[in-house]
Amino acid sequence: MEKFHYEANGYNRSEVNAFIERVIRETEGIINKCQEQKNEIKDLKDKLESYKTLEDSINNFLNNLDDDKEIIDIKYQVSISMFSEEQIYCFSAMIIYT
Repeated sequence: MEKFHYEANGYNRSEVNAFIERVIRETEGIINKCQEQKNEIKDLKDKLESYKTLEDSINNFLNNLDDDKEIIDIKYQVSISMFSEEQIYCFSAMIIYT
């Protein structure tokens, strides 16, 4: 807890002002960190949704595959491209079957 020196007309103004400035800076830092985390959460949710979409597509393909087909291998790839401050994700899957 911050302690201020008492003067004739109340607390030392420079100490109080310095304390208020520090609280403002710390609060702004917390607000900025919170906004960064919100943005990161949104990005992660978007990525997760893309993964779910790809998973659903693969599962749909596999479920509709003829019973006489045998799956040999499944390859999965994620590519990330950076354009300015945007990240672009490309998801692909290759299913090898007979």
